[in-house]
Amino acid sequence: MTVSVIVRRVTLLGALLIGASACGGSGSDNSAPWPSELKDNFMTGCLMGAPTGMSSSEANDYCSCFLDELEGELSATEFEQAEQEMLRGEESEIDLLSFASRCI
Repeated sequence: MTVSVIVRRVTLLGALLIGASACGGSGSDNSAPWPSELKDNFMTGCLMGAPTGMSSSEANDYCSCFLDELEGELSATEFEQAEQEMLRGEESEIDLLSFASRCI
């Protein structure tokens, strides 16, 4: 894995966490759809963090895939808990970068 790929992942993850952190949670049922506000903020943050070398189409595809992967396996509450742990610099049981890597 190249340094640029790692930097891209970290940049996008950081941006999406900042974008999504403005939302409140929902229940813990991971089969329930995430609230629209959470998904919109996730996409906004992810797209804002896209590196200059990534086209807007590539960034949109990546962020949509990342969101689908997260929403398919985590409840909104689980995602928000992992997000808050990462923002505080704590270890999380959920490796958000593993979801991102599925989309690269």
